[in-house]
Amino acid sequence: MSSDTSGAEIIEIYSSVFSGNIYIVSGIVLVFYEYMITFDSEVRLVWGKKTTGANILFALNRYSMVFQSFVNLATLFPLTTDEGFDISYRS
Repeated sequence: MSSDTSGAEIIEIYSSVFSGNIYIVSGIVLVFYEYMITFDSEVRLVWGKKTTGANILFALNRYSMVFQSFVNLATLFPLTTDEGFDISYRS
């Protein structure tokens, strides 16, 4: 950032980034919540049955959302900085 950036501008930028991250995390929480409450029905109705095109589409749709949620979560909380230093543990 430039040296002429005021404290109010920095706070406004931080606030908007923080708000955006909250929206992303809440969406991820909803995906995992839905996954947990419907897993027993999924096992009963889909797995162990004859493999059909519908089962394959269901699995691709369901697990692509879970995979995308992990990717979103990983990009929100990186373990390295741009310089490549590991910041996952600080003494």
